[in-house]
Amino acid sequence: MAAHWLLEKLEYAEQVHDESTLTLARLHQVPNPHTPGSNYTNGFFDQQWRDEQAYHVNTNRSAEREQVELGRLLCLEEELNDALSSVVTTPEQALMRARTCAIVRRQLEAQQLRAQPIPEDSHLNRTQREKLTKVWYAKTELRRTFLALVEERQPMLRVCRAGESTTLGTRGQQRLTEALRKRKAKLRTTLNTYNRLAQAFIQSTPDRPAPPVIEYAALTSLQSDDTFWNDGIFTNANEPWAVDPLTQRGIRALACLNRALKEKRRLTWEVRRAMRWATQNHRRLVSLINDARVYMESREGNPPEPGVIPPTLDAIFGHLVMNSLPTQAFKIGVVAQVLQTSFQETCDLQLEWNDKLLEVFQKTSPQYGDEFLLGTWNQQLQRIKCAIDYHCLTQIPGHMNRTLSHIMNGHYQIVQIVPEGDDGDDGDDDDDEEQYLADLDHILSESLRTDLERLPVDQHDQGGH
Repeated sequence: MAAHWLLEKLEYAEQVHDESTLTLARLHQVPNPHTPGSNYTNGFFDQQWRDEQAYHVNTNRSAEREQVELGRLLCLEEELNDALSSVVTTPEQALMRARTCAIVRRQLEAQQLRAQPIPEDSHLNRTQREKLTKVWYAKTELRRTFLALVEERQPMLRVCRAGESTTLGTRGQQRLTEALRKRKAKLRTTLNTYNRLAQAFIQSTPDRPAPPVIEYAALTSLQSDDTFWNDGIFTNANEPWAVDPLTQRGIRALACLNRALKEKRRLTWEVRRAMRWATQNHRRLVSLINDARVYMESREGNPPEPGVIPPTLDAIFGHLVMNSLPTQAFKIGVVAQVLQTSFQETCDLQLEWNDKLLEVFQKTSPQYGDEFLLGTWNQQLQRIKCAIDYHCLTQIPGHMNRTLSHIMNGHYQIVQIVPEGDDGDDGDDDDDEEQYLADLDHILSESLRTDLERLPVDQHDQGGH
């Protein structure tokens, strides 16, 4: 699974890298109107990105909020004026609306004093500035409505994804569908208001960069971080990063390229870390199996004394769960089972990872120590496959075959293959002992194997076998 994940990440990073490189290459062929005599360059895009970041870091957000609030009051005033002029009302209703208009007018005058004009729009007259401010408010409302629809849609998207389930139920889905229908209707209304105000501003000020007009289908296909949502056009009309679509595209492409390069560097480290962990775990288990094998051979005949336990196995034999075993022979059987099972899992993992990890390894940048790491990995895989050919890697609990030890230590010239089921060990263990070991499998193995992961790699094992 880890190897598949690493390969998928690498393929996606390469795809983003190639697409971003192609986009930038095309932009490099386009003359840059902001630097006459030259085309767009990565240096220009990088500087524009820094300028945009600096603006957002240093900008006064409260001033922007005051402008948006001013736009809201201007839109409200326009709605009230339209209502007064188009609807026939009783004298009482007319009086009430007149009072409402007076209240809005006072709020509007107070807000105009609080909202400082944008310096870039100093050449615009009052009517033009008010039109632009209303567009700004309408776009803010459009964004809010759009995000509300996206959020409302999330439970329904989870229903459609493979492998995911829902607790909505039929009635829940019906209620959600009705809520989405209302959200979509509100989004259409808000979009129509925004487009109407944007077109009115474009007609009144054709020489100034204007907010883009957009259709409903295009709006619903946008991502939440699309450049359409950039409000720089209201505050920085003279900055390329705020008003020039090609500059915005170049900034995004350069950012994607840098992220792809960073991701590939991270995957370079991750694949080597995974391979290093597997090879070190493999060597550690082979070393422990060798020591356990020697100890088991010294115990042939089941002498009454436990003998000298290898220092590398002290932590395993001294584990708390071992105290529940009545004899040293039982303890040796459990240790053999734990080591064999752990080694089998590591070998299976290396076999599963091999093709995809090596593909990621070869497609990423070389690192110091690659030759040793790759050599160790290939050597271990060769020995694992050899052990499989000789039927030495088995799922029999506690089955520590001498042939397996020979192969995993690099001794390939095997004169005689020990028949399966007879590896030279004493075969006269009681049936009760075998049944007892089988019953202890799930109880003891998991606890011992968990603690086995914490054991350090033996000193003589650092260089490999």
